[in-house]
Amino acid sequence: MFDLVGWVLIPHPLQLTFEQFYIEYQPWIALVYIAMIVAPVLGYLIASPKKGKVLCPA
Repeated sequence: MFDLVGWVLIPHPLQLTFEQFYIEYQPWIALVYIAMIVAPVLGYLIASPKKGKVLCPA
């Protein structure tokens, strides 16, 4: 929703039309949304300690 307001509804030099935003740029917008959803999940999975492994043996 924020993207619609920021790129289409508010007039500025880089403003897009509805057609440009939803048809021409849709593959790129979808990839950005997927990256925004997947990145935190992957970060959590990579950073979480594995079962049975000791991070700092004392």
